[in-house]
Amino acid sequence: MSRKLNNTVSHHEREIDELRLDQGLATAYLQIAMKALDDAAGRSGGLIMLRAIAAAYDDGLDELAERAGVNREALHCALLPEQQAVK
Repeated sequence: MSRKLNNTVSHHEREIDELRLDQGLATAYLQIAMKALDDAAGRSGGLIMLRAIAAAYDDGLDELAERAGVNREALHCALLPEQQAVK
């Protein structure tokens, strides 16, 4: 049986909040996530990081990609579910 503790926040929720509050952190996080996608051993971690960034910056993802020096099209392709299954 699982139960939720009172006054707790999930790691994922906290991560998204921190990424929203600190654009410098989000920029570095995005750069690391994109690099992780190039490495087969780090790919799953990179995808998890990208999902958190997408959740935090839903409408501002293109701006964040530009600031991080990440190709916008490559970022969007990495976030597509059908692309993730192929990699």
